[in-house]
Amino acid sequence: MADFLLAALAIALFFSPPASSASEDDPVPLVIWSGMGDSCCYEYGAYQFKVVLERLIPGIYIKMVAFGKTPTEDSYNSFFLDSNKQVELACDLLSSDEMLANGFNAMGFSQGSQFLRALVQRCGSVKIYNLISLGGQHNGVYGFPFCPGSSSILCHLFRRFLGMGTYLSFIQDKYIN
Repeated sequence: MADFLLAALAIALFFSPPASSASEDDPVPLVIWSGMGDSCCYEYGAYQFKVVLERLIPGIYIKMVAFGKTPTEDSYNSFFLDSNKQVELACDLLSSDEMLANGFNAMGFSQGSQFLRALVQRCGSVKIYNLISLGGQHNGVYGFPFCPGSSSILCHLFRRFLGMGTYLSFIQDKYIN
């Protein structure tokens, strides 16, 4: 089943509208943004999609969004670098890449999906043909997962506390934005 999904994804990417200055035989470039805790360059996760897609679509240019000099630093920044700053840095990074100047497809994993969505909305200097979201929480996330006993009064109180605290200005300013 996974091979079928990857093949379908490869076909969708390959037959996307060609960039204006590329020949019709050249595949449209792809940008991949990994999820929280993953990295551009770990041997598992989003990087595996890069490896497989390069094999399935010869000649494709794939750019992995990364913030840090090492995979560990990139992973750390996925947790702790301000999300608005990440989108701003990605806009600069992708806008300055000549291989992406005529447009590209974008694929995000989990949190990377949200950040690519923000990039589409905020970064007018890039042209994105298709946004592919894998595991993106575009409708939000609720609660505290795996709290023992979903009907437990302690879990209910803890979820309620988290819900109230999320909207306090000092939490929003320090941890959310």
